[in-house]
Amino acid sequence: MRWGIVLLGVPALVAGLLVASAARDDVVASAAGNSIYINESFQGATLPSGWLFSGRAGTTPPSIVAPTNNNAGGGRWLQLTNDDAYGGAGSSGFALNNTVFDSNKGVVVEYDQRIYRTNNGMANNDADGAGDGLSVFLVDANISAASGTSVDTTTDEPGGFGGGLGYSSISNSSSSWCPNQQGIAGGYFGIGFDVYGNYARSDTTAVSTRPNSVSGGASQQRVPQAIGVRGSGVRHTTTGATCTQPTNQRDLNYWYGMNTDLNPTSGGYRWIGGSGTRPANTIDNNYGDGSRYRKVRISITPETNGARTLRVYMTPAVEVGKDICASGTTPCTRWVSNPATTPAYAFVYSTNLNTNSFQAALPAQFKLGFAASTGFAVNNHQIRNLLVSTEADLAVTKRINGAASATVAPGATATYTLTAQNLGPDDITTDFPATLVDGLSGLPLDPATVTWSATVAGAARVSKTGTTFATTATGTGAITSAAPLYWIAPAGTANTVTVTVSGTVLASAPRGVAIPNTARVAVNPNGGPRDNNSVNDTAIANLTVPNTPTVSIVKTGPATFASDTVGNAGYFQIVDPGADANAPGDADVPTVRAGTSVTWAFHVVNTGQLPLSSVVVTDVDEDGAAVTVACPATTLAVGASMYCRATAIVNPTGGASP
Repeated sequence: MRWGIVLLGVPALVAGLLVASAARDDVVASAAGNSIYINESFQGATLPSGWLFSGRAGTTPPSIVAPTNNNAGGGRWLQLTNDDAYGGAGSSGFALNNTVFDSNKGVVVEYDQRIYRTNNGMANNDADGAGDGLSVFLVDANISAASGTSVDTTTDEPGGFGGGLGYSSISNSSSSWCPNQQGIAGGYFGIGFDVYGNYARSDTTAVSTRPNSVSGGASQQRVPQAIGVRGSGVRHTTTGATCTQPTNQRDLNYWYGMNTDLNPTSGGYRWIGGSGTRPANTIDNNYGDGSRYRKVRISITPETNGARTLRVYMTPAVEVGKDICASGTTPCTRWVSNPATTPAYAFVYSTNLNTNSFQAALPAQFKLGFAASTGFAVNNHQIRNLLVSTEADLAVTKRINGAASATVAPGATATYTLTAQNLGPDDITTDFPATLVDGLSGLPLDPATVTWSATVAGAARVSKTGTTFATTATGTGAITSAAPLYWIAPAGTANTVTVTVSGTVLASAPRGVAIPNTARVAVNPNGGPRDNNSVNDTAIANLTVPNTPTVSIVKTGPATFASDTVGNAGYFQIVDPGADANAPGDADVPTVRAGTSVTWAFHVVNTGQLPLSSVVVTDVDEDGAAVTVACPATTLAVGASMYCRATAIVNPTGGASP
């Protein structure tokens, strides 16, 4: 089984923390069992409970901001940093969610991020005025359980400002044990959305792995508009302003996230990799433009082969002015992107975290946080509409009459078979059941004949109401989004739901064209695991109604039937059909004496996919005169056949007849 972590719309990390404790109706946070669910819009009037917020001393801490002239439209946002330059001293903001969740389950995080500015800080030019960036991080929720005496065990302040994006330490040409700015305590990884470009670059001193926030000539090494990842690290404890040096291997290993005794001055928070420089304004907006934002998705999936795959996705810019109200209230208290106009996520970067030898062992439990930072360059760093959950990969397949496509004649039955599975890693439970829908939209089926039945394998269960679950369910008509089939299933292919839907094809059905029909599975929109793989959430089967009958007919003779007496039961029972009268070559043409009576057999087969009616066989002699052909029936089912017969006198002048 694999697990996964998905982070969507991740902004940069912000330094500093503030604890809020008041309850909020629009916040849902839980980690019961192995699942996690956080739903926070950040669109309330005050900072939500369940979070720790902080900002760098002397700067404005994180806060909820309302629309202004520069970010008009939509609702409120959580702002991690503003675009005040603070005389070039730098700022950082930090938000850590207090929910603890197990690392052996997948996690999905979705949110919106907006980065823009109304001034150029100390840079005084558009080219260098935007910075620094935003980060999303996971930290060990139990630092004290794994660390030694020299390790700071409390994650309550951000990492380095400027190039550290609130996650990593910063060297700024320091080769001492203690960097100029320490990284975040207990960091497992930090994904940086780096506008200015210092997150990826390193100092040129002996501390060759820490990012360097110094500009000037060093700025030529920047990697701007990039998305990248730094690995695990923790903070030193301090005595005054002096770091406490690790005194044992346990401290050293945990601090630097390594399993061997390497040079301790090389530091933690190692650079893992990133996207490289991307086009201008890929991550942030133009000067003075707060009208656009992005949606970001990041997934970390422990694969069955032992890999831990990190994937980053991000949409192109989304217009705030096209947002729609999701609260159903006036005034609106929750604005979201309009699905009809929101562009799809685009893949940005992927890496296997297990290939980095400096990455710490996987902690048993995580906490999730965000941070952002500025320096000489500035930006407003904002997030909203955060959704965090575990991950479940739902999948559905669909067949018609046992195949991906089938041809079914009018009046015949089309049978669709739908199979739904939860590929995991988390379970789908009764708290938040999944749904299966097959609305049969556009299918030429007689509604009065449509029925369905559901069965399960393993520990899967189904329900028509979403409350009481059983091993079977039945119904009539389509399975619609208004009345879906609810289902639950532990992770694994042994737990399946099979639904059989059947109906009679209408006589008025369109002919000769493939008519697709789509089945869809979906996770519960109100909570529970998120589905990070939409590719297998739908399945299509094609129905084709044949548009023309096809038939084959072979004439043979002289033929012998069981009886020559009309009305006798053997009148159409062939004994010997004789030779093919239409075969090429004189040797194959039957020879009979002129003036004698010959009985011919006509073997008629319905080779098409439509039942035949009003079947008539005609023939003429060599003079063009009609010959009466008698058949046992006027209808012929698909694949059925019959022998018809005709009797004629062979022309005395020679030649084949009839």
